[in-house]
Amino acid sequence: MLPILFQFKPQFLAISAGFDAYEKDPIGVLGVTNRGFSIIGSYIHQIVSDLDIPFANFLEGGYNIQMLPTLVSSYINPLIHPENDYDLTIQSLKPNSQTLDTIVQAKNLFKDYWEL
Repeated sequence: MLPILFQFKPQFLAISAGFDAYEKDPIGVLGVTNRGFSIIGSYIHQIVSDLDIPFANFLEGGYNIQMLPTLVSSYINPLIHPENDYDLTIQSLKPNSQTLDTIVQAKNLFKDYWEL
């Protein structure tokens, strides 16, 4: 989605922060780890900084009630403390097949409209 964001150049970013993407969520299938949510938060901070736009987050989903506070904290910390050094190394991350399928489907949907 990053190439699309920078081509579109939005004036505001509204983020539906769905923590049902967590790897141990009882209904989610995307397999995002706690560290993954930190990486996502760091990327969002970088995006809104690069685009110089305001943003808002809306909590949506997240059904592993025991982990939800930790996941939300991992996601929000890079947004409110961007000066900290967050490990953005994603080469070692191994997305599960559902995540990879979702990415391929999204690329196929958008490729006729945006440079990806």
